[in-house]
Amino acid sequence: MEWLETYSNLLEKYPCDCLGNGVEDRRLNHVLSSIMQKYYVYVYGIERKEKSFKFYPVTITEEEIKRIYDREFKKMVLESIKSKIPIELLLSDKIKEYTTKFEECKAYTLATPMEPYYGNPTFLVNRIRYILECIQKLPTEVPNLDEVSNQILSFMEKYGNQKNNFGKEIFSFYTEEYKRDYQELEKLYCGILEIEKRFSKVVEKAWKSVLTDPKHHDDHAFKYIIHTFSGEMIPPDEIGKVCCSLATNRLLTPPFGNTGIICDFDIDAIETICFSDAGSWMVTKDEFVRHLFPDSWQVTNPEKRCVWFENSKISRTLLPKDLEIGANAHNIAVNGEVLNYSKSKCYSEIFFNHKVKVIGAFYTDDCKDTSAIEAYAAKYNLPLVHLSLTKLRRNVGLLPLGTKKEEESSYHY
Repeated sequence: MEWLETYSNLLEKYPCDCLGNGVEDRRLNHVLSSIMQKYYVYVYGIERKEKSFKFYPVTITEEEIKRIYDREFKKMVLESIKSKIPIELLLSDKIKEYTTKFEECKAYTLATPMEPYYGNPTFLVNRIRYILECIQKLPTEVPNLDEVSNQILSFMEKYGNQKNNFGKEIFSFYTEEYKRDYQELEKLYCGILEIEKRFSKVVEKAWKSVLTDPKHHDDHAFKYIIHTFSGEMIPPDEIGKVCCSLATNRLLTPPFGNTGIICDFDIDAIETICFSDAGSWMVTKDEFVRHLFPDSWQVTNPEKRCVWFENSKISRTLLPKDLEIGANAHNIAVNGEVLNYSKSKCYSEIFFNHKVKVIGAFYTDDCKDTSAIEAYAAKYNLPLVHLSLTKLRRNVGLLPLGTKKEEESSYHY
């Protein structure tokens, strides 16, 4: 057949084989396949409702775009043969067509209210499991949550069996059944967040029982929640959000600075806790849309700027003992020993909102001029403490950082 021979020859000239190469390659087929990939995020991932829309995390695979491209290309070849219009012109027209449809979809999602989006299934499942793990360690009676575990296991057995070339789990499902199952997973996740909130007061009590009052600092035994200043020293009553870390006489890894503040533990001010960097970022609904719905983000409150987390091992129910053990294990894995941050900034993270209460200030050994932090503490009537890594290492028999025998230390937490 004439059209089939023409199709084969043209497909060899214009193959859909360069997805993901960016805008450097301006071949018409690449431009078309790229805009198709963007457009079908809307087709497969967006559900239009009467007054809002909902986003479902789906992966538009290269194989799917090749299939769609092949279908469209066959139509263009037949039209080119019939009308004698060069295939290049038809490709250009098709690019314009898909670009118009894509821009219309983007305009719709920017102008329309969005339902909350809590993340892709892998994030939801991993965070649910971690919260359950933390709750089971609380010093109180907890409900039997075996049914929850069975539900998430069932979901992942059904859908979590596909990975991309980088080993990341992908969800290239476009069926109504998948969307219903994802909504059930979201409901389950929100229910677990409510359970986490219910037990948060138990956690608050545990934290308040071990934290040190900076007015009574002891170089040999302390537990503080600290935030280091990496720039301007912000007044305590102007803090909108702040990422802190746990500092103890066995765990001192102040990130990004040598002066800062000490915070109280108030569960209403806590967003989440993590024994490593939680990977917390702020995002708006419009930013989410303009970045083409990254499925790893979370837009839990589309009406205002909200936080999303890269790390799924986060929970407001993480106890201080478990946080210190986990953070120390992370520190040892990276640095080879405790009380060592010369090789890597390795720290825990406690994420506070604007309700955070500042109860002290501190400086570390590498703060050569303490006048600024002394003035800050005096201005806001805060006790000022010296967190000395040198003293802490000496207390447990470790050599000073930078010495040749540092690597031979055998002390472990």
